[in-house]
Amino acid sequence: MVLKTSGIDNCNIQELKDLCNINSIWTVDLAYLLQKFSIKFSYFTVTLGANPTYSAEKFYMDQFSNDLVRVDMLFQNASSGGIDIQCRSISEREISLFILSGKYVAIALVDQYKLSDSWLKDACLSEFVGGDTAYTGERLIYCLFVQCQLL
Repeated sequence: MVLKTSGIDNCNIQELKDLCNINSIWTVDLAYLLQKFSIKFSYFTVTLGANPTYSAEKFYMDQFSNDLVRVDMLFQNASSGGIDIQCRSISEREISLFILSGKYVAIALVDQYKLSDSWLKDACLSEFVGGDTAYTGERLIYCLFVQCQLL
């Protein structure tokens, strides 16, 4: 959606997956992907690196030891790669101002269990996590703001 909004129509999901070249995609991977397409964005997070508490969660268990090193390295190399990651939380007001300006779209990760049951049933979120009910999603701690011209 962000790519299409930015005028990049010639890329499908499989091509994006191939560009990532991994199965375990973290938010920082999305930042690098946006960078590959020369899309301007701001990345806010309260955790720089892989959160070690995720290692106990079933969804992350098999890959976490590999992800820990890889994700931490991506965060360490972000600045030299032209990716600005700001270690701070962002308020609802700031999010609203970005979106209401008409110049940005937001990619925010939320904990799927914090959403209402009726909304979850309508959204069929299990399709996005491969039917793995152990996936708990993320709390609203990461936010990428992508600067683009909205069509």
